[in-house]
Amino acid sequence: MRRAQNLHYILEGIQNYFAVTLEQVIIMRLPDLLAICKDAENDDSLYEMEKMLLLLLGCSVQCENKEIMIQQIQRLETGVQHAVVSHIKEVTDNPDNVYAFEWEDIEAMSKA
Repeated sequence: MRRAQNLHYILEGIQNYFAVTLEQVIIMRLPDLLAICKDAENDDSLYEMEKMLLLLLGCSVQCENKEIMIQQIQRLETGVQHAVVSHIKEVTDNPDNVYAFEWEDIEAMSKA
């Protein structure tokens, strides 16, 4: 139970960071925290953990200290770098996962 609660707080913080700091909305299906807690070694759980890590990566490369994170990624082996960058793009460049609101979008929604 404690693990699920801790993961909930982490996910809540991630959602808040995307919304308030980055002005982005997470559109992708959020990680199933109970699946992660239930059996950490099955495929479903690993898939849910991957989604959680994907969101964390998205936060880390868009935060105010993103240069430090990017430098750390650049220190990895080339194959690993490419894999990490590919995953980062799933969050930063894919509007099916995360959508960046523009002020015009918000104004249009308020008029509708």
